[in-house]
Amino acid sequence: MTSLSKFFLILTAPLIASYLIPLVFYKSPVIGSFKNDEYIFQAYSSSLGFIVSAQILILLLICFFIISYSYKKIMNVNLFKYSSKEKIIDCRKLYYILIFLTIIGNIIFIFHNFFIIKNSLEQAIYQLSLLPILNVGIGFFILKNDESFKNKNKLIIYFIIFTNVILTIFIYSFTSRIAYALYAFIAIFTIFDFYHKKFKLKLISMIILIILLPPILALKVHIRENYFYDGKTRINLANFESEAPLFKSAEYPKTNLQNQIKDFNYFDRGNENNIRSIFVTNSDYLNYLSRRFAGRLNHLSSTVYIYSIFPYQYSYLGWEYWERIVTGIVPRIFWSNKPQNNSGNSLPQYIQLLPKYDISTSYNLNIFEEGIAIQGLLGCAVNCLIFSILALIIYTTATILGNLYLFILPMCIFTLANTEAGIFGVFNGALRTLLVYFLLIYVINYLTKNSHLDPEEDSGNKNLDC
Repeated sequence: MTSLSKFFLILTAPLIASYLIPLVFYKSPVIGSFKNDEYIFQAYSSSLGFIVSAQILILLLICFFIISYSYKKIMNVNLFKYSSKEKIIDCRKLYYILIFLTIIGNIIFIFHNFFIIKNSLEQAIYQLSLLPILNVGIGFFILKNDESFKNKNKLIIYFIIFTNVILTIFIYSFTSRIAYALYAFIAIFTIFDFYHKKFKLKLISMIILIILLPPILALKVHIRENYFYDGKTRINLANFESEAPLFKSAEYPKTNLQNQIKDFNYFDRGNENNIRSIFVTNSDYLNYLSRRFAGRLNHLSSTVYIYSIFPYQYSYLGWEYWERIVTGIVPRIFWSNKPQNNSGNSLPQYIQLLPKYDISTSYNLNIFEEGIAIQGLLGCAVNCLIFSILALIIYTTATILGNLYLFILPMCIFTLANTEAGIFGVFNGALRTLLVYFLLIYVINYLTKNSHLDPEEDSGNKNLDC
């Protein structure tokens, strides 16, 4: 498997899983929608689920062949044959930069998860909160390319890598952002895959992820129920006030596990009798974990629903919907009064996935669902193509420049792998990530390169360079 194939597979793995897992665990797609403000479950035939999943997989395969062909053509152009992979990097300087970025990056990461600031600065803080993922890549880069470090320094680097990984996963889990925790893990796995070629280690890490996901999802609910943290319970620096208490009080009593399972069974009754025999039905707890895991990674039901109502019950949104996407290209720091994109709330309300009175909940449609709503399969194909072109731009940029710029790949995977982001979120998030970390890596590369050394100095300092 080529590096481009791995990149595209890792990039689309969460999206693909959100369709294949329901096919394995559920007998048929079941979706709940609001009809006259009443929550009504509707089941669809399993054959329709297979048709929708097959069409999506075919579109992804076509897009992959297009970007593979385009990548080969681009790399054959003389202008792009030059690569800076062979430039010498001073790993000693990079080591101290890593320590600095670890301190700054984790402070910003914690700040982003526990404080609310003005919209004009929020995106900048969000992008810089991904520094812990970048630090993992820098740490592995140093360990692989410089063997002259003493054991003490290597232990410090391992400790830095461990700290950045654990703190990222823990904070995201605590703040009920389990999807971000998953995307961070995938981004970190990309780094691990690049620097470690042993298949057993990769297999073990993926098995650990699969085992940990169900209890982590349950932990997310436990945190919400017992600590009142829902991702919005942060100190609001924009208005200099606290939105809500972090911990529950007597007014908001804690709930035990049995009550959580009982509540989940009540609201999940649409899938209660729809589960295949693969689940462990003799254990309430294991059944609860399995259903929560499969239900959270289930986009098949909502996609089949949207596939069934457009254009039969609702007219296509049309290409005018793209105006919102175009306005999103300009960062809010340069356009403070830029219109808010509320498609995560207004569109689900329009197709009755949310009640009309709910003005706060977001029910984001992914690139497939959004494409179908815009112009059916044609809109879906266009969204997939744009997604693939972005992936191609990112991968080509990183491989042409080489060296430290390869760190762009896991950073953008974090953004592009989002299964609940439509083309608006994917498009703007990936471009911003690419720009921010391209500039940051450019500065790091400038500060650490040793290209000014002459051959004799260079040969005498090999123990310091990568």
